[in-house]
Amino acid sequence: MTRVVKKSQCAAKKCAPPPAIVTMRWTPGRPGRHNAPMLYPALRPPLPRDAVLSRLGWHRHRTELAPGQEALLEEGLAAGFAACRPQGASARIAVAGRSETAIRLATGEEIVSASFAALCARSVEIVFLAATVGPQPLERIREAIERGDGATAAILDAVASETADAALDRLQEAVAAGLLREGLRLTRRFSPGYGDLALSWQAAACRILGLERLGVAVTDRFQLVPEKSVIALAGAEAMP
Repeated sequence: MTRVVKKSQCAAKKCAPPPAIVTMRWTPGRPGRHNAPMLYPALRPPLPRDAVLSRLGWHRHRTELAPGQEALLEEGLAAGFAACRPQGASARIAVAGRSETAIRLATGEEIVSASFAALCARSVEIVFLAATVGPQPLERIREAIERGDGATAAILDAVASETADAALDRLQEAVAAGLLREGLRLTRRFSPGYGDLALSWQAAACRILGLERLGVAVTDRFQLVPEKSVIALAGAEAMP
C-alpha cells in the first residue's frame, strides 16, 4: 500500500518508511504447515447459566423475581439450550513473516493489525477458531416475538449468545490441548472487529475454515449468518 504524505509533513520531519515484513526461516521439525480445517460437529459445552443470567442483568443479591418469573426463566433456559446445536471449526496456518503492524501467513494473506501483531510477536502459527449454535435458536426467538412474549425472547437470545461463546471456549480448550503435545501454547484470542483487526477478516476466516460446511456464511457487511456464530484468531507460540 502506498503511503501519501503531504510535503509540509516531510519538510517538518523525515518520513520513515513503514515497517518491513521480516521473513521467518523454519528450522527442521518446527510447525510450518497449513493444516486442513478440522470440524467439530458436537462441542457440547454445558449450559453457561451464570453468564446467561449476568447477560440478563441478574444480580444474586439484588434481583428478586416476581411469582411465576422463576418458572418462566427456567423454561426459557431449558428451551433455549435445547435449541442450540454447538459446532465448530479450527485451522492452523504457519507465520511466514511479520512486522510491527502485520503478520504474513504462509498462504499469502497479511493480517494488518498492530495489536494482533504484538499479541503474536512470538507465534509460529496463527490459529483460526469458529463456533456456531445453528439457526434453530433464532427461529425460537422469532416465534416468541411473534406471539408477543418478549421476556422469553430475551432469555432465548441470551442463552444462544452465551452458548456460542461457551462453544468457542470448549473448542479453544481442545485445540490448546493438541498444541500442548507439540510444545506450543495458545495466546489469548482476538476477534475480527476488535481493536484494529478489521471486521472483514470474518469473510477470510469463513473461507479458511470452510464454514459453509457448518451452514455459516458472511454478509456483504461481514456479519455472520446464523447470527449466533463467533470467530476468533490466536497465535501458537513455543512454550517457554
